[in-house]
This record gives sequence, structure tokens and C-alpha cells, in this order.
Amino acid sequence: MKMHSIAAIATLSALASASAAAQSAVTLYGVADVGVTYGRGSVASRLQMSQGNLAASRLGFRGTEDLGGGNSALFTLEAGINVDDGGGQATNPNNQPPSPASTGIAFNRLSYVGLAGPWGQVRLGRDWTPTFTQYLRYDVANGGGLGVSQSALNSIGAYGHPAGLRASNAIEYMSPSWGGLSAHLMYALGENASNAGAIKNDGKYAAVRLSYVGNGLDAGLAYATYNIAALGDIHETVAGATYGLPWVKLHAMYTKNTTGSANSMTGGLLGISKAFGATEIRASVSTASVKNAAGVPIGDARKLALMGIHNLSKRTSLYAVIAANRNSNGAASIPLNGVAVNGPNGSAEAVSIGVRHSF
Repeated sequence: MKMHSIAAIATLSALASASAAAQSAVTLYGVADVGVTYGRGSVASRLQMSQGNLAASRLGFRGTEDLGGGNSALFTLEAGINVDDGGGQATNPNNQPPSPASTGIAFNRLSYVGLAGPWGQVRLGRDWTPTFTQYLRYDVANGGGLGVSQSALNSIGAYGHPAGLRASNAIEYMSPSWGGLSAHLMYALGENASNAGAIKNDGKYAAVRLSYVGNGLDAGLAYATYNIAALGDIHETVAGATYGLPWVKLHAMYTKNTTGSANSMTGGLLGISKAFGATEIRASVSTASVKNAAGVPIGDARKLALMGIHNLSKRTSLYAVIAANRNSNGAASIPLNGVAVNGPNGSAEAVSIGVRHSF
């Protein structure tokens, strides 16, 4: 009898463990993207290994737990990796410009925990901003790499924010889809002391994004404010859309950044993408026009980008990206930060050939 009882307990324990495993899941995932890049500017050229021209290299963990009733708990921890040298990437704890580059692994890309259900999703931690989501969805380069929109590079800080693409200390809500319509709201804390004077609100970020997906159309509009005393605060608007035709996919974006006391930037993008079996071609032209507080143009940049991608499998791709910049009114833009050195009104070109592998 005793042996039968032990066997029964063991069986029940195994069934309970199997049930728990079926209700919970943790996934290890990542991207390794590295290529050889040559850039030429009016002052200097550079040959280098670069990463993230097609998709930013990363290592991540994501998990869910079924809480019943259609509800679940979730988390994501995602670290940026420099595949060319094996180093990690910097993060920014209070939505100020990033700290010096890290040599270790930091979950600088995504780091949040949340709850989800039929009512939508709530996340707490570090995540993409609603305004950057616009670049991610509508830029032919998916918001990064050598082919990225020029308005993203020439905005007030990268992508309109001194801290870049993501916000730390964020509280966000993502709605379910209501007939194709959805909303994304985010509020991020700067975490400064109340007696910090003029900078007590620095690092605060608030944004809303409204979008529609249906009938071949994916369109979104996002607006954000960033509290940065040194710039008189930043206001960013990003509108974008893609539309799938039978023979090609169309891309369009409009970006506007303004500040209370410093520069403003207006930019746009028009692009196309088309798949031919395992091969995809993407092309775009993008602009950025910067004016000072008096409304005088101080830099106009135009960028042409062409991307070719050949998928060897569902996980591995070869790619080539070519980009060229032309400047006026004192602009000295280059296709991507660090690829070359350019002077005012100079021209710059860059090309990258590489491999992307996802897992």
C-alpha cells in the first residue's frame, strides 16, 4: 500500500508540473547582425565592422504565465549586443543622454514586467516610446541601421529624444484592437528630487499613439512631450503609414520636433518595399530641415537609401545597404553616425554588406 501511495503521489506531482509548464513559457531569443561598412565624407572616410544595419543585434528573454480568465503575466529582458566586438550597449536610467558605453551586458533595449488580458496590456519598466514605434513600423529600414530615415537622425536628439528610442521608468498601456483601431499611452518618470530646482522635471516623458490596421493600410499618429530644461522642453509629432498594393508596399512618414527655446526640425520619408520570392528590395528618400529659434534655416539634409535582402532561410539573411546624403544651409549629415566625417554642405556616401541571423 505504501508503495502504491508513493507512486500515486509521484504521478500527481508529475501531472501538476506538466500543467504548470503548459501554463507558463520562457523564451530565449536574439539577433546577430554584423557587416563590413565603408563610409566617405568630405573630410574623412572610414572602413569598419558595424552591427545592426538590418536589425539591431540583441539577446533577450521573454516569458508569460497564464493567470486564467484570459489574463496573463509577462516580462521581457533584452540586451543590445555589439557583435563586432562582443561588448554590450549603454543604457540611461533617468531618460537623460546615455551613460558611457558599457563593456558588459545591460538590458538596455527592453526591461519590463506587465499584465495582459482582453482589456489590453499594462507594462512597467523600459520600453520603446510610442513615437519611436512610428519609425519602427513605417520606415523602410525599420527605424535603424544605415538606411534609417534622415529625420530620425537630425531630430532634436536621436528620434526626437536626448535619450534615444526608449524610455526608462515607464508606465504604459496598450489597448486591444477595436475594429482595427488601437491606442498606446506612456508616462515615464525622470526620478529627480522635488528640490532639484529647474531640472526637477528633467527626464519626464508623456506620449500617446493612435493607430489603425486593416484593408492593407497600417497608419499611426503619435505625439510626445519631453521635459528637458536646457532645451525648453521638446514636443514631437510623428505620423506614418504603409499601404500594401498587389505589386508594391508604399511607406510614408512625417516628423516635426519643436522646443521652447532652441532648434526645430521638420522631416519626411517616402519609400517602397517589394519581395521577389526570397529576395526583398527596399528604397527610400528622406529629408530633415532644421531651423533655429528665430526660424532661420541652419541645416537641410536629404538622404537616398537602397537596401537589398536575400533570405537564405527563415532565420538567416544576406544584405547590402547603400545610402547617400546631400546637405545645404550648413548641414553636415552623414548616412549614420560614425560612418564618415563630413563638413558643412558636404556630401557623404556609405555602403554595408553583412549577415543577419535570428534565433
